[in-house]
Amino acid sequence: MKFKCIAALFFGVVAVSAVNGQETIENAIKKSARYLTGELDSNAKIAVLNIQSDSSVISGYIIDELNLEFVKGKKLTVIERQSIDLLDKETDYQMSGAVKDEEMQSIGKQLGAELIITGSFTVLGKNYRLSLRVIDVTSAKVVAMHSEMIRPTKTITTFITGAQPVKKRAARQRRPPGEWNTKIWYIGAQAGFTQHWYEINQDFDWTTDPYNGFTAAVQTRVHFSSLAVGLEAVFSQDTVKANEPDVSLSTTTIQIPLLARLMYRGAKGGIGIFAGPYYTLSMGDMTVSANNKTKHYEYQSAFGGLAGIVFGFKAGPGFLFVDGRAGLDFGFVRADGVDQYHRNLWSISMGYEIGLFDK
Repeated sequence: MKFKCIAALFFGVVAVSAVNGQETIENAIKKSARYLTGELDSNAKIAVLNIQSDSSVISGYIIDELNLEFVKGKKLTVIERQSIDLLDKETDYQMSGAVKDEEMQSIGKQLGAELIITGSFTVLGKNYRLSLRVIDVTSAKVVAMHSEMIRPTKTITTFITGAQPVKKRAARQRRPPGEWNTKIWYIGAQAGFTQHWYEINQDFDWTTDPYNGFTAAVQTRVHFSSLAVGLEAVFSQDTVKANEPDVSLSTTTIQIPLLARLMYRGAKGGIGIFAGPYYTLSMGDMTVSANNKTKHYEYQSAFGGLAGIVFGFKAGPGFLFVDGRAGLDFGFVRADGVDQYHRNLWSISMGYEIGLFDK
């Protein structure tokens, strides 16, 4: 009886050890990436090119997850999957098929990589094996190798049957840290053309022409996924010239909008809409010229609201954009306690912004 208990315990330990020697596909990828990262020189430029398997879905998943782990390690320089996919179409090689080492060396050179990573995902009995090799593009020397045994899981079964789990789809779509569209806090500046037109206090019985001028702004914004909240300081000039009589009102202002923005941010560009209230501050008194005489009055501004659209493209580390907007004052601008005019405006500007902190 004692012998039977010892034998049962022994075989139980062996069985558990055998299972423990096999990883899930997720853990196998992480362990492989950590091992290869430790074997390679810092800042080496790598491209994960090919994982040979019976499923292009599994191959693509392994490549994406390896890239993600390498980027998170912050030791290696990883060539973007988009660049590799573009070259795929030109060279017509398959990331899940058999590709000669010489062909992959050539592709690696075209991508500017120093090292290429290739491998295979194969069936081994009831289990699977992930094998990876790192090849020097210049010398064709294999500089590192690693393999992991993988046990069957629902993830693998789902991939093989052709459907991709929602959880893994989300993982594949994660953007690597450091891209312009992964930031939380943005700062920027813009400048362009603006036109103001005015609704004069009816007591004055004036007619005026629109004012065309220059506008410039600095801005900051915090992103919560697709929704953002931002604050701006918009510098502009207001000059109201009456056609009859000969009267002009002028002042330099800073408009402070508080804007909510809804925006799509892709890898190469983005588009969004925004709206919010503003308050206008004067940088001095209002200058009133009439009958060749000039006087200065205290400027009293009004609240207003604006809305607009913004779109642009990734440029260097930031975002080059075009901003179009329209706005109006909710009340009268006053001078020395007297209602003067409502201001309406539109503007179009070009600007640039950069993000400071990754999510």
